Amino acid sequence: MWSSPLIRGVTAVILCIRSFAYEYTEPESLDVDHALTNLGISPEEYCALLASVFKTKTIPHGSPAIPEWTSSFWAAQQAAVTPFCIFQPSNSKEVAIAVLVSRRFGCSFAVKSGGHAAFAGASNVDGGITIDLAQLNAIELTRDRKIARVGTGNTWYQVYTALEADQLAVIGGRVADIGVGGLTLGGMMIIHSSSVSLSSYSYQNQGGISFFSGSRGWACDNVANYELVTAAGSILQVNRESYPDLYWALRGGGSNFGIVTRFDLETFPQGPIWGGSRLYNATTYGSALIKAFVGFGNNPDEHAATWLSFAKFQGAMIMSILLMHSTPVPDPPIFGAYKAIPSLTDTTKIRTLADLTVEVNSSNPKGLRESYWMHTFKADAQLIEFMTATYLEEISPVQDVAGLEYPIALQLITKETLLKMQRNGGNATPLPKEADEGPFLIMQLCPMWLARQDDEAVIGSIVRIMDKVVERAKEKGLYREYIYMNYGSEYQDVLGSYGDENYERLERIAKRYDPRGVFQTLNKGYFKFGGSPKGSSL
Repeated sequence: MWSSPLIRGVTAVILCIRSFAYEYTEPESLDVDHALTNLGISPEEYCALLASVFKTKTIPHGSPAIPEWTSSFWAAQQAAVTPFCIFQPSNSKEVAIAVLVSRRFGCSFAVKSGGHAAFAGASNVDGGITIDLAQLNAIELTRDRKIARVGTGNTWYQVYTALEADQLAVIGGRVADIGVGGLTLGGMMIIHSSSVSLSSYSYQNQGGISFFSGSRGWACDNVANYELVTAAGSILQVNRESYPDLYWALRGGGSNFGIVTRFDLETFPQGPIWGGSRLYNATTYGSALIKAFVGFGNNPDEHAATWLSFAKFQGAMIMSILLMHSTPVPDPPIFGAYKAIPSLTDTTKIRTLADLTVEVNSSNPKGLRESYWMHTFKADAQLIEFMTATYLEEISPVQDVAGLEYPIALQLITKETLLKMQRNGGNATPLPKEADEGPFLIMQLCPMWLARQDDEAVIGSIVRIMDKVVERAKEKGLYREYIYMNYGSEYQDVLGSYGDENYERLERIAKRYDPRGVFQTLNKGYFKFGGSPKGSSL
């Protein structure tokens, strides 16, 4: 089995994971895949190596198992990508081996946790190795129950249900089927709607922002320790004491530093909650809903969460809100302004956290083309009214696109959330530390449609809406330059929006732990340094 000189060479690399050394400096402009192809090294060889060592953990090119695996991706663009093989490791050492094999052969690779990203290549790769972390699904409580050690391959439903028996929770996603990895690193938590029924518009795109962000900050603010595989195959335990610079960078810096194989998450006591959605006639009650929503941002209860979305549905303008309170008490006072407005539907009830994420998940169809785009503003009711009017104007030219659903989702970063984001030393985002600078408003456009031929028309409408809203916000002094990674478009420079100081600090840390830029050149998916994934123009 090991007779090939090529395989013997790689075996030596695998057996020396901890002592991998660089013998030369590659030219910065080297196209490794092209160079290796010229040397006669093909994808079959590095995938064959993984398959020979990990036969049951590798899905080879052309396998009949690939269609079923591909169906696990949320967006059609991601599912259309064709890796040469899929590797499904079951521990961090096997992840390290996959990284080193990719380095040895100059093979592009991608890393998949839940597969909820809206553009091709984010967590899947054409012609390379997709490392699928689904088997890294352990969930363990420490003896004192203060930390949950969560494998990156878990979904949030798995995590929440595992902790329910102990009346505990962690800060995580709001959709049952979303993977732990992308959300917690600032990556890929996406929620969309389905037009099967009016109530489907109850939930739109939310992200690493949690139901509990008002009391505990974002998901990244509640990670006590990261188990990280570096570009050199080292397995590090990264926390505030061991690697403080890397710990800070992983909290919002994305996939630029290595592969996280386990998150050690801080737990907190949590029993049943009260929550659900309400749907409204926006033509009649839109202004009142907007006023109530902005009011929540200015007078928050740290135990409450809400978001507002609106869309044109069967010719009518509708709005929906999400209401959640971490105590099992119906209609808490913080939501009094909403309660006074007559709704068309209402799903609020006392329930478990996991149950609410299942309801959200029901409005997330797979297999459609997806896109999303976001900007951040100072929360302002008049600006939201302008967003609504602009949306109605610009959606008209694309309203006949096959299968089109086109909601706008609005979320608040409250003053309480800004305070709680300073836990554990703060994170890598550029949001201000002073609560009085809030609340902020995240606006996200999140259409879905059927056919690739309509991509340009739909994305063009997104650009026109966003350009008009940003221009108005700048005129009013309401624009804030920050692209939240979980909602960024493939045409937006997420890290570039972090400000010069944070950007340069993140880049220095990435070069310290990945001096050859493996996670910039071989692992090209998602948001990297140097601009947006697809450039700034369509």
